[in-house]
Amino acid sequence: VVEGTDKVKVKLKSGDEYEGTVLRYDENTDLALVKINAKDALTSLNISAEKEAGLGDEVFAIGTPLGEELNQTVSKGVISGERKIEDMQLIQTDVKVNPGNSGGALVDTKGVLLGIVNAKASGSGVEGIGFAIPAYKIFEKLNLKYKQ
Repeated sequence: VVEGTDKVKVKLKSGDEYEGTVLRYDENTDLALVKINAKDALTSLNISAEKEAGLGDEVFAIGTPLGEELNQTVSKGVISGERKIEDMQLIQTDVKVNPGNSGGALVDTKGVLLGIVNAKASGSGVEGIGFAIPAYKIFEKLNLKYKQ
């Protein structure tokens, strides 16, 4: 999404828009770290830097499925498994994932970021199989260190 540019538009739930600067990105996982200079203080998510999601744990996906009209949609599900697909470690979930959820947060019941939604399985008879890049892998892929 950010390949070939270092500036992107970031739109918050409030409707405020900012120019974002791409600080780092990983093409293989389609992850990017974007910095904005917000007028007001923003609330951040706590990030799970080490914890793996537990099988059966309740989770929520936050995203923009199917376009702007459905922004900040929350879907509920559970962790279905941990998978390695094409050398990428992923969290498998039954949370409803649609186009536009990609890049959105996968959080636990306390609002801790467990991962970033990145894909869903599709095909005839396939339903409820979504995937997220675990938060601890985000640090690795973007070469970041976690500070509490």
